[in-house]
Amino acid sequence: MRKTIFIFYLLFLIGSLIPSQILKSNIKYIDLFIHFSYLFFLSLLTFPILNIYLSFLTLIFISLFAEFMQSMIPLRKSSINDFFSDLFGIIFAFLIYKFFIKKEKNVYLIFSSLMGIGFVKGRGTIASIVSIILFYIFKPSIFTTLIFIFLTITFTIHFRKFLKFEKDPSYFVLDEFSGMFIILPFLDFNYLLTILSFIIFRIFDILKPFGIKKVEKLKILGVLLDDYLSAFLTLLIIFIIKFLFHLR
Repeated sequence: MRKTIFIFYLLFLIGSLIPSQILKSNIKYIDLFIHFSYLFFLSLLTFPILNIYLSFLTLIFISLFAEFMQSMIPLRKSSINDFFSDLFGIIFAFLIYKFFIKKEKNVYLIFSSLMGIGFVKGRGTIASIVSIILFYIFKPSIFTTLIFIFLTITFTIHFRKFLKFEKDPSYFVLDEFSGMFIILPFLDFNYLLTILSFIIFRIFDILKPFGIKKVEKLKILGVLLDDYLSAFLTLLIIFIIKFLFHLR
């Protein structure tokens, strides 16, 4: 698990060094999320090594030092909001470490069910709607979306020991959630196309035509790939509709 956490930490650390304009046009929320995330994963690596008090002091020092170094990078600026995002990441990591990290399956269930959405009725539809809402709030670029898809795949591979099945478990809704993220960057925030793609994606995901059912039965990544195939087929239909009706 530490290897996976370390990979996540490196990805978000690199993201914190990328000039803001590359991530998206309005980078306020994405910047805060990246700051939160790289300190979150660094904290998960630190707490098992040092005692709690020394860990907090070390992590806060690293955060302040990183803010200073960031101010030296062109097109990036340090801010108090970044520091508070770091602090929240440290505190959240402490709570996760204290109450869940020693019970690895609990961590898997929390994230794979999207904080419990996977255990309620209409979970797949709700997870897809949540992804749309978050996408419209944060407005991530395709680059950011690709990183998220990579992290989702990495997460699924890491927790493969809990995925000893061929059928998609009902509580696992990361597939619907991340599947919509494949579609949304290509819709240009068009409300009509967003609603239409959501309906088409859900139809494909529920009925599973065109070999999607066979893809679902693949071990481990089948749990994701069936929804990703549904997303690509949805995009194909959306592109045809945009071409026929000259939609932008």
